[in-house]
Amino acid sequence: MTDLRLHLLGKPQVFLSETRIEKFTTAKTEALLYYLAVTAQAHSRDALATLLWGEMDESKAKRNLTKALSSLRKDFEPHLIIEPQNIAVDPNGSSQLDVAEFAAGLDAHEQNPDFEQLKQAVDRYQGDFLDEFFVRDALGFEDWMFAQREQLRQRLTTALEELVNYSLENKEIETGIQYAQRLLTLDPWRESAHQQMMRLYAADGQRSAAIAQYESLQDILQKELGVEPMAETTAMYDRMRGLGTLVTHNLRPASGVFVGRESERHQIISQLHDPACRLVSLVGPGGIGKTSLALQAARYFTAPERMLEEEAFRDGIYFIDLAPMQIDATNPGTTNERIASVLATAISEAMQFTFRSTKQPLDQILTHLQDKQILFIIDNFEDCISGAPYLSDMLRHAPKVKLLVTSRERLNLSEEWVLVIDGLPFPGELDDEHLSAMVNIVQTEDAQAASNSSPIPTSAVTLFIHQARRVKGDFTPNTEEMRHIVNICQMVEGSPLALQLAASWLRVLTSSEIKKEIRRSLDFLEASTRDMPERHRSIRAVFDPSWELLEEAERETLKRLSVFRGGFQRKAAKAVAQASLRVLANLVDKSWLRLSNEGRYRIHELVRQYAAEQLGQDTEALIETRDDHCKYYTHFLEQQIPRVLSHELPAALDDIGEEVSNIQASWGWALLSEYDDLMDTLSVFSRTMRIYYGRRGYFLQGMEMITATRERIEQSSPEEIGAAYPHYLGQLILWEGLFYHYLGEMEKCKPLFTRSLELLEQVDRDTDYLLRDLGGCYHLRGTVLRQTGDYAQSQEDFRKAQELDTATGNMGYAAKSAVFVGILDLEMGNFAKAESTMLEWLPRLQENNDFYYTGQALGRLICAQAILEKPLEDTIEMLRENVINALRIKSPWAEVHTLVGLGSALSLQGGDALTEAMEVLNESILKFQRIHAPMDSSLSYYWLGNTQVDLGQYDDAHESYLLSIKIAHEFGLLPRVMDNLVALADLHMKSSKDTDKDHLVELLATAQKHVATNARSQWVAQDLWQRAGLGELNNPPDLDILLEKLLG
Repeated sequence: MTDLRLHLLGKPQVFLSETRIEKFTTAKTEALLYYLAVTAQAHSRDALATLLWGEMDESKAKRNLTKALSSLRKDFEPHLIIEPQNIAVDPNGSSQLDVAEFAAGLDAHEQNPDFEQLKQAVDRYQGDFLDEFFVRDALGFEDWMFAQREQLRQRLTTALEELVNYSLENKEIETGIQYAQRLLTLDPWRESAHQQMMRLYAADGQRSAAIAQYESLQDILQKELGVEPMAETTAMYDRMRGLGTLVTHNLRPASGVFVGRESERHQIISQLHDPACRLVSLVGPGGIGKTSLALQAARYFTAPERMLEEEAFRDGIYFIDLAPMQIDATNPGTTNERIASVLATAISEAMQFTFRSTKQPLDQILTHLQDKQILFIIDNFEDCISGAPYLSDMLRHAPKVKLLVTSRERLNLSEEWVLVIDGLPFPGELDDEHLSAMVNIVQTEDAQAASNSSPIPTSAVTLFIHQARRVKGDFTPNTEEMRHIVNICQMVEGSPLALQLAASWLRVLTSSEIKKEIRRSLDFLEASTRDMPERHRSIRAVFDPSWELLEEAERETLKRLSVFRGGFQRKAAKAVAQASLRVLANLVDKSWLRLSNEGRYRIHELVRQYAAEQLGQDTEALIETRDDHCKYYTHFLEQQIPRVLSHELPAALDDIGEEVSNIQASWGWALLSEYDDLMDTLSVFSRTMRIYYGRRGYFLQGMEMITATRERIEQSSPEEIGAAYPHYLGQLILWEGLFYHYLGEMEKCKPLFTRSLELLEQVDRDTDYLLRDLGGCYHLRGTVLRQTGDYAQSQEDFRKAQELDTATGNMGYAAKSAVFVGILDLEMGNFAKAESTMLEWLPRLQENNDFYYTGQALGRLICAQAILEKPLEDTIEMLRENVINALRIKSPWAEVHTLVGLGSALSLQGGDALTEAMEVLNESILKFQRIHAPMDSSLSYYWLGNTQVDLGQYDDAHESYLLSIKIAHEFGLLPRVMDNLVALADLHMKSSKDTDKDHLVELLATAQKHVATNARSQWVAQDLWQRAGLGELNNPPDLDILLEKLLG
């Protein structure tokens, strides 16, 4: 289909591919195309006839519409949907419309601000909608066209205003002037645009141009409207005429790069602009970057153009650091009078104010400030916290003064607007692809700009690397080093001071060694830099003074809270640390804890390490607290057991996921303990968490924790554990084998399943629980046997599993085994029986929200239906629905396996579905990599190869089949190897003019003679053998030799 492009912003132009359509038969025919394209919906013939030929009678109008459509058909038929009743432009056609692109760019920016995207959208506006286009006798169309034109102009105006403001804030003055000029061209009477132009000229040092801009506005308004500019604009003009000097301030020049914090900076500026806001406090722990952020925000108000604003700080901006005053808040002798004296002295020194009477110094300061427009940045207020009411006095006496205060503790004043400062954003766990992207970002010429535009939160990483290059100028991390740097950022939770201290060690240590040292001890995070303030030379120096300021109950609670990982709920804090609401509130106010909007408390990792050191000094308290922590989460998991086995599974997994770090910590503690009820405790952890790890795709973590639990139980004697020993040990070995199976380690899981069966068979079959475990073990062993090609024994194991689960009434698990009995029927050539079995048991899986097995069943059902030449549409729709359900319960394992089934279904459907099949299968390959399950990607590559063959992409298909063979061979998936050998033979016959019969014999003889080849591949191999005329079937070559030849 030839591309259709319509440029309707400006004089209309229409292109088919690169050819411009110069003429239409009539203007109304042209208008009809534009209307259909812009509205992007179907319209009835009656409505279109009325729109363009409304002045005619109905029959004549419809005849004219028919003629116009006939004319459009000649050039645009592939892009039009012309039906007996309705007409539309094909939404799935290959067309491009500048109006739609302009609107989409603005919409996207409104939902998620992106000024680069906004600039691109504005650039698409080359003129008014359908400029100079006119249609006679079509009032309906003209009304619509003028309404569209006005709406688009309004949207452009709003976008240009936003871009002018953005340019001013980001010092892109030349660009801002261009946008403002364009805005004034659209609307010469828009006074706000003239104001912005004045600010831009002032920021560019063009004072005379700014004054001339006002005079131009004054002239326009007088001539056109007979009015004067608004008082606000005139006040700007008056200030402009008196503008001769910059804002007075004592802010130190910025040293080094300021990384991130754009949203916080904008929030502070916005609040200081707000007349209702007089006091902004930046609250956070030491070393979090409060001072740097405050100074960066304050520098905004020192720019010349700020003097044009009504709320400008024309009398100065002053930075006051209280840290050098050495106020000891823990000393009973530190009175409020002493604090008042310190504040007065600090303010007078910053302003160079001289005391001139015997009145109290602070009173003299307040009198002086009465009519002043000043911004004070008061740093490190935490030691003066009891003197906070003096700030209220200042605001009452000086109505034009504003305060920007940094403190580790809230001021708790009625005037206070609090902004809690956390660490810089840092990435979560990244795969190699994203780590490489991070490396590319930091190597760009403007790493800061690249960091800001990256979808990965990189500010913490950018700061670390910037600091690293100050001590090691040639530092350029590779992917592995980037992994360690990301881990460091995670460990310190983006704390700027901690990152700076850590990076300083790169002069003698690698990033990997730095990571290990941070984990070992807080004392590692210290600096030898001579000009760094004493309070910032180490993390311990940051925390020690604040720790001393805490009340005894607050210190005791914080020590016990250090056993939590990843945050905690209030009820957990009460149970484990006996934390009262008052103490928790105080710790939040003093920046030791953070409280999320969801009511979850979090403790910064460095704070947690510091508090844990304090707890570690009292062995008895440490053991008691860890025991309480373990008991709390054991009870928590006991409550989840019935939920994970019911329809509440998705919600239960979410609840467990929120507490997973605490659960792992308490599980680890239980493994080290000597509880009387140790087996019961470990059983609760392993029974619940093996479901969580499996459903969420965390196979490696699951395998490690289950293995550690099995090893701990084996250290105990059967006599210690009691009669339940073989059952529980058999369970653990079964689950350990399950995780090895998920990870594709077939040689490890098969003996584990056999050993588990031996243990479970020793136990009296007197409980449904035991029979369920036996059924699970047969099911899993059947899975491994199937994947290695032992179809008969595999089906026997699945039948045993189905019988055991049916006997206990556990029909959800019986359904899983029944589906695999059906899958084996498919692989052994019983296609109709396979379809019948899977259709019978699918509803049971869906009722149980078992979307993994549902995906498996649907993926095989579609193969049976394709062989039986049955319709595929309903099954494809069920696969799509299953993907959505898997996403809903956050099960990547179910999602990715369903994606493979969907990709294979679309491939089997063929035709237009092949392109989507390619996309879906490629997506599944990426997702298998992300959940560390490469084994299963071999099936994705197999179906990708089939799809590429159908698209005629023979070289790509050959590569896909070889990748599938390589992965399948590595993990011992012999049936998959055989499927690919047959596919390669089929590809060779389709793509090669000269058939290499020796090569075909090697491939097809191996597949036909091997026991692991399923029935369908056997049938295809025999058909290809006959079609190629290869004669008698002899012994095949050695499989390993053939694979070495294929894979090199």
